[in-house]
Amino acid sequence: EKEEKKIRFLQKSDVMKLMAMKMNDKEAELARLMFVFSCFTGLAISDMENLEYKHIQTAADGQMYIRKERQKTKVEFIVPLHPIAETIISHCQKEPERSEVQQTVKEKGDHLVFHRDCSRSVMDAKLSIVGKA
Repeated sequence: EKEEKKIRFLQKSDVMKLMAMKMNDKEAELARLMFVFSCFTGLAISDMENLEYKHIQTAADGQMYIRKERQKTKVEFIVPLHPIAETIISHCQKEPERSEVQQTVKEKGDHLVFHRDCSRSVMDAKLSIVGKA
């Protein structure tokens, strides 16, 4: 007989703790940022891995939002961005890629928001560590 696992929900204090935490390891810090971003957007890791700056748009009222297809279902979704999610995106924009220095603004617009230099399995392990913190 399979034992039923109790689902644990994040409390506001858990999210605040994750937001304040700083990781020494570059991959772990990216995992932490992605985890917090997911808390405020509901995006799955596969959707975050493929999130490009071109998917981030601004409405007439100034509200930023993500407009993209879900990786798994190919169904379009629109998610308004919480100010904390906007801050994470701004932080990621400040971290240039190795080859990004020579790129134009237009070319830069099509790049990924979350750049990872490690394998998916390493990122999953880092996300698991961050999630348990």
